[in-house]
Parts: sequence; C-alpha cells; structure tokens
Amino acid sequence: NQEITRDSFTAVPSGTVIVRSRKSGDSMRFPGGTKSLKKWMIDEKIPAARRDCIPVIADDRGILGVYGAGGNLDRLTGTGRTMYFRFETTNK
Repeated sequence: NQEITRDSFTAVPSGTVIVRSRKSGDSMRFPGGTKSLKKWMIDEKIPAARRDCIPVIADDRGILGVYGAGGNLDRLTGTGRTMYFRFETTNK
C-alpha cells in the first residue's frame, strides 16, 4: 500500500493511460469536494502561462491525477488493476 501525497497516488485506471495537459472542463474530486482544474490552479496561484505545462494523468474515463494536486479521489479505489503513480522533477 503506497502513501498518497500531492506528488504520488495509487489509482485504478480504465483503458489507456496517458499524460497530457489540462483540457477545458477538466475537474476532479479533492478533499472537500469536486473542483475544476482551472479553479484549483487559480487557488494554487499557478501563473496562467504555466497552467498548460502541468502534467495530467488521464485514462479513458477521465483524470486519474494531476501534478501538485495528487490523485482524483473518485479514482483511487475500485475493481481492477491498481497502478502507482509518482511525479518527479529533475534539476538540470
């Protein structure tokens, strides 16, 4: 059982898993409720010019998690194969 943080989480994917930028209308469930990624990024004070650079992990059913936000609480449990995701940054 892996620890769930803002940079790592375990989720149950459905279909193909991809890494992409945010899309209009993207939302996920956080502690406290569902929020759009746009609203989350505004609340986190992420500059508008950087918002499309934030990695989003998604599958055929939607968002699994977002860098800096962690996993979508709606997708952390379920039946099927469980996968562990961890975001890392490198200093080059």
